[in-house]
Amino acid sequence: MLQIDGGTLTLEAAEALEGTHIQINGGTLDISASDDGINGSHKSRSMDVAVEITGGSITIKMGAGDTDAIDSNGDLTITGGTLDITAQSPFDYDGTLTHTGGTITVNGQETDTVTNQFGGMMGGPGGGFGGKGGFPGGQEGEPPQVGFPGGQEGEPPQGGFPGNQEGEPPQGGFPGGQGGQPPEGGRPGGPGGMPPQGNQKTV
Repeated sequence: MLQIDGGTLTLEAAEALEGTHIQINGGTLDISASDDGINGSHKSRSMDVAVEITGGSITIKMGAGDTDAIDSNGDLTITGGTLDITAQSPFDYDGTLTHTGGTITVNGQETDTVTNQFGGMMGGPGGGFGGKGGFPGGQEGEPPQVGFPGGQEGEPPQGGFPGNQEGEPPQGGFPGGQGGQPPEGGRPGGPGGMPPQGNQKTV
């Protein structure tokens, strides 16, 4: 267990603080890290993995890329203290969040929300896939295929082009008229999918 009750610490490392159970009750911590600022991970079988912050003044500045300011492979508890975080991913936890106090500032903005890079930054309310390097899904957290956002209900377009309503793609790679009907002759259609003037077909 790593427990900090006071003092002043200035740390610069890949993993600044790492342990199975990390508890910060006080002190002043100035952390610069290139991987995880505070990392609760499986180092011992004698206790559960957790990061617990009850007090102290903690400043964390993270490098770019796949980095987490506070990463717990178990539970995350924040009941006090002051957190000033500069990071693409401020929090990443696999277990249960308990947040009942403290002051949190993320990238210059004070917030009452502890977002979760693992579970909270999803494409939709139904779960889906996380945001690291991927793309947000449509409704119900369904991710797009081939890296493009889908239409309604997260249905991806086919052939790499955005679809119309219900994720239906245009045909031939050109925008259709109303009702998703493609134009004839490769030119954008008028109302109802009719071809423009000057390109009328002789019936």
